[in-house]
Amino acid sequence: DGSNIETLFKNSSIAMYQAKDGGGHTYRMYKPSMHDKIMSRLTMEQDLWKAIKNNEFEMYYQPKVNLKTGSIEGLEALIRWHHPSGKHISPAVFIPLAEESRLIHIIGEWTVENTCGQIQEWYQKFGDAVKIGINFSGRQFEQPDLVKKFKCIMRSKGVLPKHLEIEVTETAVMANINTAVNILEQFRELGIQVSLDDFGAGYTSLGYLKKLPIDTLKIDQSFIRDCTDNSNLAIIQGIIAISQKMGFKTIAEGVETQEQHDLLKSLGCDQFQGYLCSKPLPAKEIVHLIW
Repeated sequence: DGSNIETLFKNSSIAMYQAKDGGGHTYRMYKPSMHDKIMSRLTMEQDLWKAIKNNEFEMYYQPKVNLKTGSIEGLEALIRWHHPSGKHISPAVFIPLAEESRLIHIIGEWTVENTCGQIQEWYQKFGDAVKIGINFSGRQFEQPDLVKKFKCIMRSKGVLPKHLEIEVTETAVMANINTAVNILEQFRELGIQVSLDDFGAGYTSLGYLKKLPIDTLKIDQSFIRDCTDNSNLAIIQGIIAISQKMGFKTIAEGVETQEQHDLLKSLGCDQFQGYLCSKPLPAKEIVHLIW
């Protein structure tokens, strides 16, 4: 895998990182395709740095709709990257890379700044503002001053806690549960509600669920997609029943059909998100759905 010591070291390092990506406690043999993958990753990481510098990100928003009244009760803020090449790069691709490279700390702070700025703009224009959920990754919980920075941004933008919500996946919480619980409790003490995202797709123990400082469970879209399947239906019914007993709200993600909507409404789910109402849209377009 190399004719000199430098090449051997480089290629063995590439194989080692592939083994680490595979979960560790394993090995990988070097292949030329690994080099291409690493170079592609390095290129994207460099592009992410440029994106931060050149302000290539934009916040999109997707409505959270009350299943009983049909009114929009909130939004979820979702980051989009306008790559200069014009190609679409999904957050499912660049967010994990941002987490690995620790760029997520900068991107996360940018997201909070822009979302709070949008809330304040709407408040000044319409005399009110809709609650917006901001996604946090597990890596962001590593920041010891996370809550302090969040408070500073809120104060500088003049945003009230009732207009913000923290959304975090159950996988991110369970990765370091003690730290996550401590931080989420601090957010709730500020008056900010917390949603547990993609519930049912991870590995949250029901024993831990009662210890988590949360207000809302978001039912993962994988269950909604095939909600007429008996197994999925039973899981949805179970999540809603548990939520009602524990005093949580429930939001169904990925609702695309009237059939899904009507079923969730009959089961007592509180809210839904999905293309049945609207796809994620930039602020200038989503505003027409709210006011």
